[in-house]
Amino acid sequence: MNKIKVIDAYYRGLLTMEECAQILGFDLRQLTDMIESCMLDYPTIPVERA
Repeated sequence: MNKIKVIDAYYRGLLTMEECAQILGFDLRQLTDMIESCMLDYPTIPVERA
């Protein structure tokens, strides 16, 4: 599954952070760090809507 789509589902409230981390194969701390890093680098990431 596309990582951006999984993170978008988390942002839209369709997944919990724990579910998101499990799908992506990260532990919760890794996911939190990745999301924070992405938001600093790309505050307005365009997300493809299906």
